[in-house]
Amino acid sequence: MADAQARLTDRARAAFMMGADGGALSALLDSTSFADFADRIEYATTVVNGDEDLAIEVQVKSEELRRARSRLADAATQQADAVAGLQADQQDLQARLADIQATVSDLRKQLTLEQQLQIGFPGSFPVGASGPIQICPVQGPVSFVDSFGWPRPGGRVHEGIDMMAAEGTPVVAVHAGSAVRTSNLLGGNAMIVYHAGGSDWTYYAHLSAYGATGQVSAGTVIGYVGHTGDTTANHLHFEYHPGGGAAVDPYQALVAVC
Repeated sequence: MADAQARLTDRARAAFMMGADGGALSALLDSTSFADFADRIEYATTVVNGDEDLAIEVQVKSEELRRARSRLADAATQQADAVAGLQADQQDLQARLADIQATVSDLRKQLTLEQQLQIGFPGSFPVGASGPIQICPVQGPVSFVDSFGWPRPGGRVHEGIDMMAAEGTPVVAVHAGSAVRTSNLLGGNAMIVYHAGGSDWTYYAHLSAYGATGQVSAGTVIGYVGHTGDTTANHLHFEYHPGGGAAVDPYQALVAVC
């Protein structure tokens, strides 16, 4: 009995010191019996202990949150540093590329076309005895990309450049020579110009209508842009065959004159 009273006294003192449920004095005055007093002190102690556990849990969670924020801040700093490093590398590469392009441009000015072909200079292409392409084959607004070699149905590859333009835009011979009509299912209304002064020839396909035939000069209208043959888009399919051989990529030559 003495031990139980001592424990209750300790609990009452703790409850009073921490102010739980109005304090031990309030519990004592309001109690109707010693058992009632003991129950009240037991309840107050439980509340106090619960508050202490909650406070500890809050502290733990707060510390975990602080550490998580610290890790995120460190990660954000590392990411920002990495981005800055990549941007610096990109700027350095762009500067080097500009230097290389400037060097290539200077070398191109110093070399003749024949010398460029001999050393495989970037952007050079074979030119037959008749000479290079002299004029843009499409005489009007035109757009094109280097589509030479792109895959085509049936295992074929694209042997020319597709030059997009409005229907009816004049198509001209890029070199003096003999213009011959050569319609076919793939190219529709097409024309071949056999260049004067050599064995080169150029091919013009998907014409909406023909122009001059026979002997023509560079710039003579030999047809008009259309979409005949195996296509639904208005454009000129242009091929260049130096030396009468296989088609070569004429993109750089077209860029120079169009």
